Amino acid sequence: MALAALLTGVAFLGQPLMAQTRGSTLTAVKVPAPPTLDGGATDEAWAKAQPLAVPVKEGTIGDVIVTLKAVYTDTHLYLLAQWPDKTETVEHHPYTFDGDKWTKPEGPFEDRLAIQWNISVADFERKGCAVLCHTGTRYPDKKPRMHTNAPGEFTDEWHWKAARSNPMGYVDDKYVDNTVKPDDDEAGHGADGGTRVYTGNKLKDGAPSFVWKGAPTEPPAVAREKAPLFLVDREKAPYGSTNPLTGKPWAKGAKVPVAILQEPTGSNADIKAFGRWVNGTWTLEMSRALNTGANAVKGEKKIDVVFEPGKTYQFGISVFDNAEALDHSFSDVLTLVFR
Repeated sequence: MALAALLTGVAFLGQPLMAQTRGSTLTAVKVPAPPTLDGGATDEAWAKAQPLAVPVKEGTIGDVIVTLKAVYTDTHLYLLAQWPDKTETVEHHPYTFDGDKWTKPEGPFEDRLAIQWNISVADFERKGCAVLCHTGTRYPDKKPRMHTNAPGEFTDEWHWKAARSNPMGYVDDKYVDNTVKPDDDEAGHGADGGTRVYTGNKLKDGAPSFVWKGAPTEPPAVAREKAPLFLVDREKAPYGSTNPLTGKPWAKGAKVPVAILQEPTGSNADIKAFGRWVNGTWTLEMSRALNTGANAVKGEKKIDVVFEPGKTYQFGISVFDNAEALDHSFSDVLTLVFR
């Protein structure tokens, strides 16, 4: 996909804060035609919506402003998020060859943005994401993890990942509940039904299970020159002694992705997205059906928030800048309304 022509057309919403709405309410405006998801934010639809400046605090990125916009049609909600980030990180601790063996280093960690939409969590409207128990009291290692506080409580989690979901043009569609396994780092996080947008590329006999068949083509939301940073399922081949990118034996410093990207199915394919980093700013456009129907259900509980114009919805956002799970900047509780 030719992307270079778009790089100079990214509209940055980070204008002086007096030109933005300050507060906690994001207003979705109905538009006759939806925006195109291309990471450019130049569509006429976005010009109709008032930007909301959302402070996020703490984390490796520190205190920054995330600028949000929302529009909707008869069938879909569209969200735009822009935030400053000095460095683009689109690798997630790739396997690295040291000349003798393959290891999985601690970092780099992909840039990410997460949204928690409240469905049934008590006190979310007052505490926001902080109510989801970042404590380690239920785990042998006492390391903090995320889950809801009671059985039957759910949030709908939209987790955009620069290395593992964005290249394929999706958000990793998840939920958070009270289900906790002490030996599971995912804690209360669960993936919606269907095939997920990525799967693990496990180490086998001390080497990655899969590498590229040959020169890779770019995934849908990736510029051609960055294609070797990603491994797509349709282009994978078993590991061998020769690096298919060079045609030579593996050299010190060679890298192979830890994730295999694939086209999601079912509810995992509900949220389309396109994120682009240009000149120190991430621009992320997302879309999802107002009502995903029976796509996402756990037991008899709906785990996708159902958007209905006229109603209000509480949510919170988090930004990860080359950071693992705990090192994120987060907002106070926010409210989405439809106009």
